[in-house]
Amino acid sequence: MISARLFSIALSALFLVPVTVFADAVPGAGVKPGPLLKVGESWTYDGGLTITFLEVVSDTRRYVAAAREPAGDRKVRGNAAILLRLEAGNQEPKTVRINTSADPDHVVIPENVFPEGVVGIPKSYVIAIHKLLPEASKRGGLRAQSAYRLRLKVEVAW
Repeated sequence: MISARLFSIALSALFLVPVTVFADAVPGAGVKPGPLLKVGESWTYDGGLTITFLEVVSDTRRYVAAAREPAGDRKVRGNAAILLRLEAGNQEPKTVRINTSADPDHVVIPENVFPEGVVGIPKSYVIAIHKLLPEASKRGGLRAQSAYRLRLKVEVAW
């Protein structure tokens, strides 16, 4: 009895460890930021994902002078929220909201959704803001949509 249980634990550990190791994206490994997008522009990544920059819905980012920093050093406070349209694999397009410094600051979307009864680990994309220009202003506040440029970073998770 003990040997059968020990065998089943060892067997399950053998199969779970590789899945756990390879199911996660390796942060920063080979991630290249995408192109600068204007509002309304799209970017196709890896042939399986199309991202459209829809709009900046809020922008409270502003420069704040740091009290103990040398003159001229400024820190950015606040957050900007953007809307993206994601089209991945066999899924219906979806609209998502992500933020520069608040949660959610990224979104995960599988390339394909498996049909009922099919099991597996799908290829997934982790999408986050790399840079949103212009970065900040003295007072903060939403600018004209035509002023914004967005650079995303996408990581692939298996």
